[in-house]
Amino acid sequence: MAKFIKSFLFLLFAINSSAVSIHVQDSIGNPIPDATVCLGVQTTLYAKTDSGGDAVISQPSDDNYLFIARHYNYGRTNPQYINTATQSNLIFVLPPITCLRVATYNMKGNDYWDNSQIQPLAKTFWTVQPDVVCLQECPEAGLLFEEFQKIYMPDYTSIVSKFGYYVYNGFLSFYPIESSWSYGISVMTRDLLSATIDVPGSLPITFLSAHFKCCSGDYEGNKRNEEAQFVAEHCSNLYAQGKMFLFGGDLNDDPGHPRPPSRVHSILLISNPAANLVQMDIRDERNNIDTYVGYTDRRYDFLYPVNALTANFIEGSVFRTETMTNRPAWLAYNESELASDHRMVYADFNIVPEPGIVWIFGLLEFWIIGRIFIEI
Repeated sequence: MAKFIKSFLFLLFAINSSAVSIHVQDSIGNPIPDATVCLGVQTTLYAKTDSGGDAVISQPSDDNYLFIARHYNYGRTNPQYINTATQSNLIFVLPPITCLRVATYNMKGNDYWDNSQIQPLAKTFWTVQPDVVCLQECPEAGLLFEEFQKIYMPDYTSIVSKFGYYVYNGFLSFYPIESSWSYGISVMTRDLLSATIDVPGSLPITFLSAHFKCCSGDYEGNKRNEEAQFVAEHCSNLYAQGKMFLFGGDLNDDPGHPRPPSRVHSILLISNPAANLVQMDIRDERNNIDTYVGYTDRRYDFLYPVNALTANFIEGSVFRTETMTNRPAWLAYNESELASDHRMVYADFNIVPEPGIVWIFGLLEFWIIGRIFIEI
C-alpha cells in the first residue's frame, strides 16, 4: 500500500509539473551566459543561463505564460507568449546594445494599489522593458514598489523617496544606481528625487523624477511654478558641471491647455535657458498626445532631456493599448487603463560614447595619418 501511494504521488507530481528549456544567444549564434530569463506574470519565476546560454524554469502548471530574456551587455528583444502545455523549448536572440530606453510613469499608487492594477502594471513593464523609469505615485501601503520590483522585475533595482505625503517618487533601473539624492522637504510638493545611473557605453546619467502639484486654482498653479523653477535651477547646476541628465515626471500641466497661473513649461524652457532642457513631443501609435486617461487631449507626463542627450534621440512612444496597431496577445484592449490613470511615456536614445573613448580613437586616427604622411 505504501509503495502504491508513493507511486501515485510521484505520478501526480509528474502530471502537475513541467519545465521550459530556454536558450539565449547573440545574433551570430554565440551562447549568452548569465542572462536573466523571467516567466510571468500570474506566476513569476526566473533563472540565469549557464555557460552554454541555457536555463530551465520549472513551473507549477500548464498555462499561458509570458517570457522575457535580458542581459546587461545586450539589447532587448520581444517577449514570447507561449502555452507551456504545448511548447517547452524557447530560443531568445539578443541583439547588440545600441540604445537606452528611458521612461516616466505615474502608477496611480496614491496611498496604495488596487489589487486589479498589479498584473496590468507588470505586463506594462514586461512589454516595454525600459532601462530606466522615473516613477511617480509609488504606493505607501499594501504592496510597496520595492516588493513589486523584487517579484516582477527581479533583475532590476529600485529606490523610492519617503517624502511626498504618501505619494512617492522613485526609480526603476536595469543598470546599477551609483548614487541618489532626495530633496525632501523643500518647495517640492512631492520631493525631487535624483539618481545617477551607470548606463552602458556612456558617462553616468543623472535622472530626475518629480510629481508637480495637482489641480486648478491660483495656489496650485503658483505652486507648480515654484516647483518648475526649483527643477530648472537644479538642471542649470547640472549643466554647468558638464553632467548628462534627464528630467521626467507628471507635471500636471499641459502646454496646450495650461491651468493659469501655471506656466510650468515656459519656466523649464524659457525663463531658465541655462538648464538647456528640451521638451520631447512623444505620441502613441496613432499620433495622440494624451497621457492621462481622464482626457483625450491632455499631456501631463513628460521627458525633458538635456540638449546633448536629445541629439541622440531615436524614437519614443506613449504606451497605450487602446491605440496599438498590433497589440500583443497578452495585452487586453484596456490594459494600460487598468494599470494606471496615466500612461507610460518612453524614449530610446543612442548610447552616448564616453569622451575618453572618443579621444583615444581620435588620437589613434591622428597617429595613423601621421605615419602615412611620414611614409609618403
